[in-house]
Amino acid sequence: MSIEFTESNATPKLFADSVNQAISGQLPIQELIRCAGELESLGKKPLVAELYKTWIAHNPSDSFLHAAYFNYGVALSETGDRSGAILAFQHSVRIKPDFYASYINLGRALEDSGQTGAAVTQWLALVQNLSVVNGETVARKISALEQIGRVLEAGGIDTPAEDALKQSLDINPHQTKVKQHWISLRQRQCKWPVIAEWEGMSRRELLAGISSLSLQCLGDDPMFQLATAYNYGKTSIGMHQPMQHTPAARPE
Repeated sequence: MSIEFTESNATPKLFADSVNQAISGQLPIQELIRCAGELESLGKKPLVAELYKTWIAHNPSDSFLHAAYFNYGVALSETGDRSGAILAFQHSVRIKPDFYASYINLGRALEDSGQTGAAVTQWLALVQNLSVVNGETVARKISALEQIGRVLEAGGIDTPAEDALKQSLDINPHQTKVKQHWISLRQRQCKWPVIAEWEGMSRRELLAGISSLSLQCLGDDPMFQLATAYNYGKTSIGMHQPMQHTPAARPE
């Protein structure tokens, strides 16, 4: 079976060839991803989504179907089809429950569509159901905990947000932004002491990650405030290079 295209379609030959190969089952997942990448580089994001949709419809038994659904969801998200993206990520999770990237993106798609509770549920499912411990799963768990903390903090659900960020710091104590938000959450809840160390996280490490704004409400040491502001500007914003001034030539 083949599909005929005319020049009036303004459809790249790459898309036509890729679709026909996908329909005939002659487009391996690696080639699918490569062709989709080329179409995206040409600014044809809707065609990327259409290509994945066609491939999925004609390759239902492929062992990488979950990955195709994941990429399809990403493509739909980039074209603004949030409902379609949610369905695609849900299919990816259903087909391969240990493909953890789908949980992260599904949660974000749900959040973008206003379903913050469902988004948190997806991220919690990832946090609670990691079957193995390796670099990828740890990174996914940290990402899920950060997303949970961010959404709950924005919704004013402070204590669970604080707990999620603390769990993230338990895994990786070197996350400056997570420390900043954790401290800010404790300040907002009037918890004392604000800088409450625990095993694996010292008071010194927490203070090293405090934001300038939080410090304004916590301490009055001008040198500490200056150092914190300088460090924030240098690491989070980037320091401007000093302007070079060349004096104008003076007449004789």
